[in-house]
Amino acid sequence: MSTALTGDPAPDAVVQAVGTIEILDGSSLVSVAWTQEPGGVAVQIANADQETADVTLPGDTLYKDELIKILGSRRLTRPRIFRRVSRSCRAISTAACRTATRWWP
Repeated sequence: MSTALTGDPAPDAVVQAVGTIEILDGSSLVSVAWTQEPGGVAVQIANADQETADVTLPGDTLYKDELIKILGSRRLTRPRIFRRVSRSCRAISTAACRTATRWWP
């Protein structure tokens, strides 16, 4: 199985998660289930039982709140802030992270 994301992962956007499933042993596909991994802001997943799911991302206010929560979870120096933002971006959209890094001096 391989996966890809199509669309622009920006706040309030809808992107598509596309799964490509190749069965090599002659068996049949029984079901597909897209789920969100724990952590980060919650997204809405439509068609979660299909090979292509529509993922609705929340608005930028929720991304900002999540970043503030992550960054405020312990005392950080300036270099640690940017490392922490970078790591946090894996769980949320790149566009939101580009915006978030502008908040910090």
